[in-house]
Amino acid sequence: MENKLDSISQFLKRGEFEYRLYDLGRKLTLLPNDLFQRIEDQTERYPCPFQQKARLALLFWSEFDKSEPTIWFLQFPIDELGYLKLASRDAFMQELLGHVGSNLHAQQSGQKMQDSLKESAFAFKPRQDRLAIFHAFATVELKQQPSPYYLPTQVYLKGKLGYERWEFLGLQGIADIIARLQCE
Repeated sequence: MENKLDSISQFLKRGEFEYRLYDLGRKLTLLPNDLFQRIEDQTERYPCPFQQKARLALLFWSEFDKSEPTIWFLQFPIDELGYLKLASRDAFMQELLGHVGSNLHAQQSGQKMQDSLKESAFAFKPRQDRLAIFHAFATVELKQQPSPYYLPTQVYLKGKLGYERWEFLGLQGIADIIARLQCE
């Protein structure tokens, strides 16, 4: 078996993580894991680039514990043909593997571990509306409770309090309702 880690998909599989990838470009779109593998293998174009970038939300967790997922928001450039620019992905992998090695050393010596993506050039912070809808879909995927805004929004939308009192509604509550429409 080859020990080389060439892709994000390989890193996640080798780490035995469960994971979901979402595109955060124009709208939140689930990218199936096998599709992302083909994108990284350059056998398929990135389906929904936004401003010549792939903007990804990567949600991953241990197969034994969904309660502590990790979330990375990453962006990589897309070339003029629609393919992921592998040089940027490879630079991210080098950065990531360096941080993993540093954290393993820190853990073994009892030192504080560092946030591996805090200073990464490939990390980005999505807009609030994208964060809200991503959070809502992530809690559905992980079978977790919705935000505290869910119930008041649900009560409001059913008209039980009248429609004049809309000021207390949160964007997160609306996103939670949308994410759970398929479940109800």
